[in-house]
This record gives sequence, structure tokens and C-alpha cells, in this order.
Amino acid sequence: MCGYTYYINLSSNKKFNQNDVNKILKLQTHRGPDFAKYLNVGKNHFFHNRLKVIDLSDRANQPMADDNGNLIIFNGEIYNYKELIKKHKLKNLKTSSDTEVLLALYKKIGDNFVKDLNGIFTFLIYNQKFQQIYIARDRFGVKPLFYYHKNNIIIFSTEIKPILNLVKGVEINFNEVADYISSGKYFHKKETFFKDIEIFPASFFKVINLKKNKVIKLKKYWELKKIKKLICKNYDHFYQKFLDKFKTALKYNFVSDVNISLMLSSGNDSIFIHEFIKNKTTKNLNCFTYGWKEKKYDEIKRLKNINLKIKKHNKILIKTNEIFQNLKNLVYKFEGPIGGFGTIAQYDLFKQIKKNKIKVAFSGEGADEFLLGYSNFNAFLSKEKNQNKKFQNDKIYSPDGYELNDIDLINKKLMKKNKNKSLKNLNQILQNYIFHIKLPKLLLFYDKASSLNGVEGRVPMLDFELAEFLYSNSFHYRLGKKPIKDYLKNQKLNFYSNKLNVNTPQREFFKNKLIMKKILGIVKKGELAKRKILNLKNFKEKYNLYNQEKEISNSFFIWKVLNAEYFIQSYKKFLNS
Repeated sequence: MCGYTYYINLSSNKKFNQNDVNKILKLQTHRGPDFAKYLNVGKNHFFHNRLKVIDLSDRANQPMADDNGNLIIFNGEIYNYKELIKKHKLKNLKTSSDTEVLLALYKKIGDNFVKDLNGIFTFLIYNQKFQQIYIARDRFGVKPLFYYHKNNIIIFSTEIKPILNLVKGVEINFNEVADYISSGKYFHKKETFFKDIEIFPASFFKVINLKKNKVIKLKKYWELKKIKKLICKNYDHFYQKFLDKFKTALKYNFVSDVNISLMLSSGNDSIFIHEFIKNKTTKNLNCFTYGWKEKKYDEIKRLKNINLKIKKHNKILIKTNEIFQNLKNLVYKFEGPIGGFGTIAQYDLFKQIKKNKIKVAFSGEGADEFLLGYSNFNAFLSKEKNQNKKFQNDKIYSPDGYELNDIDLINKKLMKKNKNKSLKNLNQILQNYIFHIKLPKLLLFYDKASSLNGVEGRVPMLDFELAEFLYSNSFHYRLGKKPIKDYLKNQKLNFYSNKLNVNTPQREFFKNKLIMKKILGIVKKGELAKRKILNLKNFKEKYNLYNQEKEISNSFFIWKVLNAEYFIQSYKKFLNS
């Protein structure tokens, strides 16, 4: 994992003094605390911070150049880089790093070499001879990349803050903030909460001609689709193939020259990863789990009931009052809204992993999507027509089925009709979850929580070959994580058959009258009300109704408003400083 920023002003030969350089490097140092370097080549400026994971020597530091003058800055890991050296007969390599392999493949194959990569990555290659830059991002967008391309200025960065420092006059995109409060959608399209700063798309590469200041190629190099040769004739065949594919995925994810840990919960996907590693490999993982004082949601207690044989188990208890106290600071660090209490708990757990001097962690992201773990998928396959139709759109729902549309909280001038697509079948719903409304924001939160602590988060369930295999096979083979549960049964393990849909005490926390009073005070005097984005009257009424309900319903509307408020407060100061 690394942090990088590329900057060019095509109309002037801009120079950075040492203070300017240090500022940019400091803003991304959490992503790469092991080494930092700035390089200026003509009008091109490269800022790079490295976390040493593969080839720990200084030879593998970046920016890295080849003999042709091609230069790369890279964030992530290429898991199959050793296989690619053999496949393409790459010779005279000077390091043992995956970074150098990228340069060698670009030189030998050209633009389409990205198709051969198995890993999590974003990178930028500067071709000095042809005055072009080549940019690519991994298939699912595990690694983030943001860019600004306006007039004669081009910037690519793993973070938004360096871009804000390099360009004067960037404004908050209040329409996107309002859309987030209204629909609950975030990170589902190219726009961000900042005008003119966009998200580089997953599964794409782009080539920009610097002489002409023109995008000459934008290509989607991979698409998730059903592959006939991967379709299994029956469930038994599918189950065995799934285990084989996952074993291969794990082998690739273990490519590292540093220790690896596992974020372990009572969820079946992380237990599956733990047991599979224990049974199929010789690796001993350090496991990390967070819990809550509220026993109903305590993962530590739930794991005790399963009685796993965990050799190294680190546990922390999360305090809800500390979450509220630290939220504003974390919204600033995350450069936007946070997923919920669970994301903050995840951030605290990564902090613990860092304290243990571990640089890489596994997690189970992607299992709910490809193994149909969400109750919404179950409901869609239900024979009951009302249940079936409910989820045939791209609206946001809570894990227990509440629709999270809050258009009534936005003032009428900013209201725009949420154009919700009608989705015809489960394949379309699944694609929507994977590439738009669910997985992209989960991966962003995971990346932020890990990278802010100098830890690389890996997601073996999102190995692209495993994903292709799962997607190609019957829903009924996968529904409710069936193969994972069957594996755990075969290992004679206790496990929870039903997913804990709501796994934090967030809803109860917002019912506290003192907390309600504080939040209403913050919002009443805040930026959302001042700028007439929020319909304060409707928000108060909705919060009062929520507090009076006997049953606990969904509190996401409160979370959205509080996050949006803290975001504007934090970045209003940042942009004006």
C-alpha cells in the first residue's frame, strides 16, 4: 500500500518549494509511513509515500523509472507478479518488487497489460518518450483514486486533500451533499463532495496525451459476466470448485514479505476464512475482534459461543460515547461521510493492528454480494410477490429492509426526483450492489479505516477469478452463503445460521434524550440549516417520532445529517485556510 499524487500544469513550469513538497507528502504519509520521495521531471511532479510490503529493500522505493525513462507511482499489490515474470519472460529485473514488473509489462505489452494483473491497485505511468500518462484501477475498485482535470491542470491522487492543496478555489459540491442526505447513496458515481474532483472508475484504464491535453483512450478492460465453462452441473461439483477457487485466491492474497492478520467477527465469512487458513495452510494468523459493552451486539461474546481455537486473539471494546466525541475529526480524516458505528469500530481495530506492528489484514468484504448474504436477495427470490417486487430498484435499504430515502429532509429548492432504476432480475440487482450502491462505499470505508492506520486491507473474497466463478453459477447454490455454511458444518463447528443484520448499538444510542438534544443543537446552529439545505422542521419532527417509537426503527437519517454537517464544517475551514 502507498499514497501518491501526480501534478502537472501544462501552461506553466510550476515549481514547488520544500515546504510545499513536505505538505503534500505529510497529507498522504499515513498510507506510506516507511519512505517518502518527491520527483520533478519537466512539468511533471510525483509525490510518493511507501508502505513496504513486497521487497522491503530501498531498491523498490518509488517513484521508480525504467531504462526507457518510463516512470511509475503505484498503490496496492500485484499478487501474481511472479507468475507474470515467467509468463512474459521478463529479464534483467533489478528488484524483487511488483512495481518493477508493472513497468516491464507496460514496456513489453503496451496498454492492455492490465488485463493480466491479479491484485488490488491503482497506478500512473509517465511515458517520457510519447509525453503520455497511463492510469489504471483494479477491477472492483478496492484501491481508491481521485482526479482533477480542468483547463491545463491534471492531478491524480490516492487522497482528496492533496488535490485541495494543489488547486485553489475548489468548492464543496452541495448538490451531492443534499443527494446523500436524501437518498443515502455515496460513492456510487464519479462525482464527489467536491466540485471538479472525480472518482476514477474501477476496471478502467486511461491514456492522456500531455502535448494535446487530451484523453486519447478510456477503456474498460474487464467486465463481470457469466462464463459458460465455469458453470457447474450440480451443487456438489460447485461446492468443491468453490473451495479450490478460494484456496487459490488465498494463495495470492498471502503474497507478502510482512506478517498478515485477520479481522475476525462472528460472521460466517470471516470464520470461514479463519478455519480455511487453519485447515488448508501452515499459516498462523493474528486475529483481531472488536466488541461492544452492549451484549446484544458484542462480537467477542458471540465468538466465545462458537468456541473457535484461536491461537492469537486480540480484542477491544468500543465505547459509544467516544464515537460521538471523535466523529467530527474522523469525518475530516475520511474526507466525507462514514458508514456508521461499525466503520468507526473497524478504524479502531486497525489502530490495534498497527500497535501490533502488523502491516496487512484480511477481511470478508465481497462475501455478502457474491454469496447472496443480504436478506434483500432472499426476499427477491421469495415466491411472495410483494417481497419480490420491493427490491427491484436501485434504492438504498438497511440490512433489515428499511428504505433509506429521506427526500423530505431536503429543502424544496434542492429537491430533485430520485431517478430510481427499475431492475428486472437478480443479476441486475447484484451488479447494482457490486458496482454502484453497496460494495464501492464499503470498500472506500474499509480502505480509509485501514490506510489511516498504515495497514493494507486485503479482501480475498474479491479475487476476480473467484468472483467470475461465483457469478457464473446458480443463485440457489450461493443463496445465504450456502457453501460457507456447508464447509463450517463439515468442520463440525458451531456457527450462527442467521446473519446479525444490525450489529452495532447505533439505533439505541440516538434514542438517548441527551444525545438528541446535542444533535439538534449542532444542526440548528450548523451549516446545513444556514445554507438552507436541510429542512430543519422536518428533521426535528422525524427525530421526535423516532424517539417516541416503542420499537427501534432505522436511525440512518440522523447519521446522514450529522455526517453531512460535520463534513461541511470541517472542509469549509480547510478550503478557506
